[in-house]
This record gives sequence, C-alpha cells and structure tokens, in this order.
Amino acid sequence: MHVDYRTTSVNKYVFQAVLTGDATLASMFEGSGRVLQSTSADNVFVYYSDHGAYNILGMPSGPVLTRSDLLSYINRARSLGMFHKLSIYVEACESGSMLAGLEGDSFVNGLTASSATEDSYACNCAKGICYADLFSYKWMTNSEQV
Repeated sequence: MHVDYRTTSVNKYVFQAVLTGDATLASMFEGSGRVLQSTSADNVFVYYSDHGAYNILGMPSGPVLTRSDLLSYINRARSLGMFHKLSIYVEACESGSMLAGLEGDSFVNGLTASSATEDSYACNCAKGICYADLFSYKWMTNSEQV
C-alpha cells in the first residue's frame, strides 16, 4: 500500500494542501507532495477518521482542524474549480458539527458518524483493540452489498 503522508506530516496544513491542490504548501512537509489535481468536471470523495469534539477534528500532528478551517478549505477548493461535486464522510465524535453551514449546498454533501452532540463508537473489538468504527464499518459493508 502506498501512503503519501505519515506521522507529523498528517496535519491540518497538509489536509488543506491536498484538498485545495496546493503543491507548494504540501512540499513544506515530508511526504509525496501529492495533492488533488482535479477539475470542475470531477467528483471528489473525502473520508476522514479521527477523534473529534464540537466544531473540531483531531489531527495526528499539530493543531486541530476547526469547522471554520474545513469550510474555508472546501470553499477555497470550490473557487479554484477543484470539484464538480464534493462528498465528505466524517468518522468522529460530534462530527455533525463540522458540516453545519453546508445544508442546501447542491455541490457539497456530507455524511457524519454522529450528530453535533453525540459520540461515535468503535466496533469489532477484541482483547482491548477495536478494528473499526461502527459508522465506517456499516457504510463500507452496505456499499459492498449494493
């Protein structure tokens, strides 16, 4: 499996660079430097899984990603013509708070593991290790059956 960014390079700045196609910003961090090279004719899918709280998503390194950051990155990508439609799935506690403000947007749709005020849950746990999150496990399993 090829991984473009690891450890300290998995942060909100690299997330911004990838989503907005900013290779210059991405080059400031260790990794492949790959960013989206999509156009306004492309549909883009973003899947994000980590810890969260109201209006924030945790990152493996550096500061948290705020709702304001996320909406700013999405709007920047839109203005740059990086997508026709953007679908974003978020697996994190209180992840519903992150997409508030996108209701009625016919070009950006999102699906979250929880509302703005509830936890999301791990599943497939054995001996203290959980191998999946319930939301992600269910949509991936159900997608295979369609």
